[in-house]
Amino acid sequence: MLTRLNMRFRALSGTVLIAGIMGIASARAGILAQETFDTYPLGPLAGQAGGIGWAGGWSAPGSVVRADVVDGPTRMLEVQLSGAPSSQFAGVRALATPLSQTFFVGYTVRYHAGAEWSGANNTFSLHLGTNATQAAVLNFGLRGNTAAGSDEFMIRFGTGAPVAGASTGGQLVNETDFHLVAELTWDGSAYSSAKMWLNPTPTDNVDTPGGDASLTGFSVANPISHLFWREAVLDADDVLRADNLILGSTWGDVVVPEPSALSLTVVGCLVLLARSRKKQ
Repeated sequence: MLTRLNMRFRALSGTVLIAGIMGIASARAGILAQETFDTYPLGPLAGQAGGIGWAGGWSAPGSVVRADVVDGPTRMLEVQLSGAPSSQFAGVRALATPLSQTFFVGYTVRYHAGAEWSGANNTFSLHLGTNATQAAVLNFGLRGNTAAGSDEFMIRFGTGAPVAGASTGGQLVNETDFHLVAELTWDGSAYSSAKMWLNPTPTDNVDTPGGDASLTGFSVANPISHLFWREAVLDADDVLRADNLILGSTWGDVVVPEPSALSLTVVGCLVLLARSRKKQ
């Protein structure tokens, strides 16, 4: 009888360990698309086709934008103006499955180089397109402002100035990573509202349910089929970087616990299993 109980407890402990690890994996089981750039060679982004959830590779940006894969802490996208036009796409990619549902999308952005990000209308944002060419769609990212302490992280529809309540965060800090997450809400027939969080914690969807910025008053009935970064009114020395693009069906797909929290979960499971075996 004791032997059977010991065997049962060992099996249960192993199950706890597996369940803990599987729980971490299942927390991100609803990822719709992801791009980290890590598998790409250094150089132009155009033609690269890694990641998951995409149809085909990244298309070439406009002829006056440099869009390259570069090395940082990890590989990432780097964008810089190299010509005169005031706005230009910086790589376009189609989703494998166009989206007509509520979803979350996040990415990391950094103002990597330049005198300062301060000129009015300087823009770098991720567009959530219904085709590969139309810029007048939902987008979120950076928009410069000359006013001291101004909100330079925005979500908007189209290419104009963000409306009241749709920007946040104060002025952009050079050489600092910022994590932006947006939620697009599908009301059953169209996208009709959106929210954005700046550097969200794993519980900000509950703690700040309205987001740090929000947008209403629009309607997009067509599916979201393409994603692309777009620059506008950059100075010649402005260099932007973007990484860790994720689309998910849940908050946990896009905003995950800090690595230390994940490590503690696994370590806790391992300790439990080791103790149970030692007692045998």
